[in-house]
Amino acid sequence: MKLSMIVPVASFEPLGVLEKSVRSLRGLDLDGMHAELVYVIDREKGMDERVEFLQNLSKEGIPIRVISRMDTRGKRAGAINDALATLGSVDYVALFDIDSRPEPNFLVETVKSLRSQGDAAIASSARYVTNAETSFTTRIISAEYLFFADVFRIFERADGFKQFNGLIGVIDGKAVGKLDEKAVCEDLDFMQKIYLKNKTAAFTRKTRVGEQAPTTLKELYNQRVRWMTGALEGFKAYFPRFAHANILRSRKLGWFLSLTVPFTSFIFMPVLPFYGIRMRKAKVKNISLKIIGLLIHIWLISLCGLRAILNQILKQRVEWKETSRADV
Repeated sequence: MKLSMIVPVASFEPLGVLEKSVRSLRGLDLDGMHAELVYVIDREKGMDERVEFLQNLSKEGIPIRVISRMDTRGKRAGAINDALATLGSVDYVALFDIDSRPEPNFLVETVKSLRSQGDAAIASSARYVTNAETSFTTRIISAEYLFFADVFRIFERADGFKQFNGLIGVIDGKAVGKLDEKAVCEDLDFMQKIYLKNKTAAFTRKTRVGEQAPTTLKELYNQRVRWMTGALEGFKAYFPRFAHANILRSRKLGWFLSLTVPFTSFIFMPVLPFYGIRMRKAKVKNISLKIIGLLIHIWLISLCGLRAILNQILKQRVEWKETSRADV
């Protein structure tokens, strides 16, 4: 089996985080698969130390190819499309971000999930926050990720719509297609198209993937406004198609809830304190502080939803904002 791992690297991403990305992804178990790493570097004019670093790496281990882009066309979607255009015939394509830190068995377990679930086009797992102790904001998001993992498990059992942010996971080579570079959230757009083709997403509990969370409320706000705008865009573009699609009702309902519930998340505030029982079971630290943080977070998400709606009314385009990185 042949697998290609694609990692887009924005122009602002630091060398230190790239070094850790290479170490992490080269350390993944392959279980006999033939793999390669494709880093797509968005760079400024002149030499780029990140390109030089990748080119000078040892030839031992998983082979690495470098695609250097002198523009930022399509942002992440454009970088992935440029990488896909260079691939030959592959069985699987894995997509990661530069801050993705999958557990060693991630590729093996996600590929197993794809092969065991015949109608699955993509497989992924629960996420965890690698910079959880950096700030109050990252502690809130680490608690939120536990909730997301529970939602994935529920939707997996009910065969509902599952949305893996960033498409972090492994995609069946036959299902890989060009991403929409004009979509606000190309990952959501891809997933909606997958489900409309009567395919689904597989969620495995046997592995996890870590990623960095926004470190400030401003970064979190900018990120979630973009996500909520993507939800509005998806709802507007795909509602008629989902309404009439010949797919399971559970998947239609899951899609509808995934795109609409965040805009009314404040109605769940009364039951949030009871989620502390779930966090205690999961041995989460500082539960009381995180419950308070989640209450604040719910109102922030509601504000982001309102901002996204106003942007749609005013026809204002949401721009991709630069985020800070911890050296992990």
